[in-house]
Amino acid sequence: SVFFLESYYSSTHIFSKRMPTMPPPQEEISVVSNSTLTYFQYPPGRAEAIRLAFKIGEIPFTDHRITFSEWKSLKSAYNPWHHVPILTLSDGVTVIGQARTILRMVGKCSGLYPSNNIVLAARCDEILDAIDDVHMKAKAVGSHLSDSNERRQARADACSLEQGGSIALGLTALNDFIGQHGKYGHAVGDTWTISDLNLFCMTSLWCSGFIDGVPHDVIDNFSNIQACRKLVATHPKVMEHYDSREEKNGGKLHEFETYYKNARNLD
Repeated sequence: SVFFLESYYSSTHIFSKRMPTMPPPQEEISVVSNSTLTYFQYPPGRAEAIRLAFKIGEIPFTDHRITFSEWKSLKSAYNPWHHVPILTLSDGVTVIGQARTILRMVGKCSGLYPSNNIVLAARCDEILDAIDDVHMKAKAVGSHLSDSNERRQARADACSLEQGGSIALGLTALNDFIGQHGKYGHAVGDTWTISDLNLFCMTSLWCSGFIDGVPHDVIDNFSNIQACRKLVATHPKVMEHYDSREEKNGGKLHEFETYYKNARNLD
């Protein structure tokens, strides 16, 4: 459950300083410093965990947000995968594609990807892959249905624990895995990794209603996932990120982003 987090914060002072799994050497940090991350303006999507890794690592970068129409005109000029996010390094030539690849790269440079524990690194990857499995299930359920109401109902049923829905089963497995391999609210291990950030970002996306038919309370019954969401949402750099976004947008976040910020208020 989430209740223990406040005492954990005060007893360990986890936010009094950065706590990477292993401080990266300066030459690694310089590889991604002043690079440009390109992704859609909304929703936060697959680029958000990368943004947070930059923020927590205090590595300067350009957050280049584009519209869907802009992407159509830029697509041919980018990497061979023909989708975003992409990371353009400071040399202006080197372009890295694939969201999880970029997240691992920035995570290594931010001290958020285990470099001295191969098993813990594998656990991080397990979380990332499991999250992707749930995301693909959520998008696939009802996709063959032409009637939008039937599609929404199919996805709602898939999120039901009582009905043994495929999305609910995937979340149960994820929640149990965190209970077995995570500590103090972290997804794996007892310190910050990219698995925390990716879990926070993708589950917040699911709660936001981005996938039509997936209910806003889809995560409510999964205490370990919720504990991790609150842990990340209350990290000072994460709070600063969403508060700054809100201020820049005239005191109002985009509807999707509110589910990321509001995770700081979980019980």
